[in-house]
Amino acid sequence: MVNLTAIALVGTLFWVTDFQGHVLDDSNFLSTNGNPVIGQYRASLTFVNQQWSLVATSNPTQFNIQNGETNTFLSYSGAPSGSMKFAQAAIESTPRSFNVVQSSGAIGQFNILDVSTGLALTAWPVSTRRGSTITPVL
Repeated sequence: MVNLTAIALVGTLFWVTDFQGHVLDDSNFLSTNGNPVIGQYRASLTFVNQQWSLVATSNPTQFNIQNGETNTFLSYSGAPSGSMKFAQAAIESTPRSFNVVQSSGAIGQFNILDVSTGLALTAWPVSTRRGSTITPVL
């Protein structure tokens, strides 16, 4: 089992990768509240807008997920009072806690769940009909 608290304490940057091989991306490197977080092909090993770190909270399974470029936090549109259901993942300056739970798959695979709703961070398939290379993250 991976010790996420230890990873959080050293501030390790990592990529959050979906089932298509896309990584979470703070689009356009912006720190503006509500800026969309999308799924995108990994652009470069040095693009820290696509890298994230865990910030420990008082609960050992709950973390804030912080962007490596803007130091803002993973959240979703409408947070904290709006529903996460079908909400676009977004950047916010106020931390939002997520349960980060190891999945039953291979080591290093985790589910990211909103603490207040239990809903999972989810990516949608790329629409190749329109030539898109990005995917929404909800």
